[in-house]
Amino acid sequence: MRTHESLEIPPRFGCHLNLIQQKPAPSTVLLGLLIPGTGHWMTGRGGAGAVWFVVITVVSLLGWTLVGPSFYVTFGTTYPFGGRNIGIPLAVPELANFIETFLVYNMLARPVPEAPVPSGAAIGYFLTAAGGILNMISVADAHFRSRVGAQADGRKSPAIAALLAWLVPGAGHYYLGRRGKAALGAGALLITFAIGVFLTHGTSPQRDRDLYFWSGEVLLGLPAALANVLNFGRRIRQDLPLAEMGLLFTTVSGLLNVLFILDAYSSAERDAIAPAAEPAAAANPTTPTAVA
Repeated sequence: MRTHESLEIPPRFGCHLNLIQQKPAPSTVLLGLLIPGTGHWMTGRGGAGAVWFVVITVVSLLGWTLVGPSFYVTFGTTYPFGGRNIGIPLAVPELANFIETFLVYNMLARPVPEAPVPSGAAIGYFLTAAGGILNMISVADAHFRSRVGAQADGRKSPAIAALLAWLVPGAGHYYLGRRGKAALGAGALLITFAIGVFLTHGTSPQRDRDLYFWSGEVLLGLPAALANVLNFGRRIRQDLPLAEMGLLFTTVSGLLNVLFILDAYSSAERDAIAPAAEPAAAANPTTPTAVA
C-alpha cells in the first residue's frame, strides 16, 4: 500500500497569513489616487495622511509655479461641458495625483497660446512629476499599512525603499542592506541612460519636445532630472542619425528602474513582515503527518 504525506501550510507561511488579517478596501487605493493622503485617512492614520498631503501638494504646486502657463498649454486638452470648456490634464505621471492636477489645470491655468517655456521649467517638470510619483508611493504605503496594521511599525518602510529606489537607482536596495543588487542595478541603469544621452548629443531628455518619452525617462529619478537641467534648452541643429536610438536607451532606463522600485518595495515588505512571524512560528510548531 502506498502512503502519501498530507499537504499542510508551512509554519512560517501560516504566520505570514496571520499577520495579514485585514482586507484593504478598494476605496483606500481609489481615494488615495484622487486626493493625496486620503488612503491613510481611510485606514485611521490621519497624521500620516496629512503629512503625505502637505508634501505632495507643496511639491506639485512649486513645480506648476516654475513651469507656468506652458504646462497647461502643452499637457492637456479641453472638452465642452455645461456651456463651458473643461480642461482635462493629460500629463503623465501627474495624473496619479488627479484631483489636484485637475483643479490647478482648471482654476489656475491661463489660456496663453504659444506660452514660452521658462528657464525654471526643467526643475518644475521634475517636481510636478514627483507629485504624481509620490502619490503612487503614498497609496502603496496606505494599502500596506491597512493590511498589516501596526505589526510592521519600527521596521524599514517599503515606501521609503521605493522612494529611494526612484530618486537614485539602487538606493532602495542599499537602504535594505542589499549592497550587491544595489550596485548591479545602479550600474546597469546609469550606463544605459548615459549611452542614450550620448547618442542624442545631450538633447534628451527634454519634456517640451520629447513629451511621453520624458515620462519614461523621469522614472530614473535624479539622474534624469540632472541631465534635463544641464541640457535644458539645447536644440537639434544637425543631423543625429542615432538620436531615436538614444531616446530609446534613456526611456528604457527609466522603465527598467520601475522593476527595481517594485523589487525594493516588495523586499522591504517581506522584511517588515518576516521578523514578526518568527516568534509565532516558534510558538506554534507543527509536524508532518502521513496518511495511508
